[in-house]
Amino acid sequence: ETLGPLGVRKYAEFSDLVAKSGHHLLALINNVLEVSRIDDNAAALEIVEFDFNECVQSCITLTRRLRDFKNQTIIAHTSGAPLLINDERLIKHVLTNLLSNAVKFSNEGGNISVTAWSEGGTFIFEVTDDGVGIDASLVPHLTELFYQSDRSFTRGHDGMGVGLYLVKRYLDLMKGSLTFEKG
Repeated sequence: ETLGPLGVRKYAEFSDLVAKSGHHLLALINNVLEVSRIDDNAAALEIVEFDFNECVQSCITLTRRLRDFKNQTIIAHTSGAPLLINDERLIKHVLTNLLSNAVKFSNEGGNISVTAWSEGGTFIFEVTDDGVGIDASLVPHLTELFYQSDRSFTRGHDGMGVGLYLVKRYLDLMKGSLTFEKG
């Protein structure tokens, strides 16, 4: 009770910070383990039928608990999305990593959206944000393992440069593709 009696608001703030930091560390460790698993070709697809909209809502809920979340608005435009037959776990990893990056690089109160639609026989989903964007010369390197666009010691965000590498690898496994656009 160094800050006063239990119930003082600072305790809740510190507990929240510790919990979010723990989740962040666990995510980093899991990403590194996942890189090892994929690089050893041990990743086998687990094909199931699932509701993409429910998958997105689950990922949004998880994203709002991230340490980097800064009260951004996250909206899903996926209600018309079909049931998918694919690897739900990998799709969740892809969405969570993309949403995590959107949160990380968007300002407090910014806007993030997940949109999905079918075009011909192709299912497409995109994650967009109104963050600062990225220099076009860096885009070809974004999916390189351990690549970070800002490698300075004073950068304003955490990460190891593993998330987008995993996104690309997961999409490759599922015969999907990944593109980046600056709006």
